[in-house]
Amino acid sequence: MVLSNENRQHLGRMNGKNGRKRTSFRYFFFNNEGDECGGLVFKTKEKDGKIIFEMSFTMDNYKDDQAVQILNDEYYSNAKAYIKRGISINQYSVGSIIDERNNKLKKLSMIEDGKERTEKLIR
Repeated sequence: MVLSNENRQHLGRMNGKNGRKRTSFRYFFFNNEGDECGGLVFKTKEKDGKIIFEMSFTMDNYKDDQAVQILNDEYYSNAKAYIKRGISINQYSVGSIIDERNNKLKKLSMIEDGKERTEKLIR
């Protein structure tokens, strides 16, 4: 487990590769292979009359993204509240690996023809 603020935090790691910089206070959980396997996220940001407040507890699928997430997201702007709370459960294919899936999605996003992109996505 790693405890950090947003300036000194670990980038997270999956399959031996460091992740991207994140802009919130986090506790990271790592498995014995050194991969991030979940964590706690806390973020509060207030600017120009807008407020963002986020809290999340995640548990990751092996070598993949969040399988279970307990979430509280609040956004306040112009006297309106946008709130999302709940439990999210994501099911990935057996043997799914986040790097492979993200690489495929990146290639798909470069296909400009919507019909062709959809056909390749379905396969």
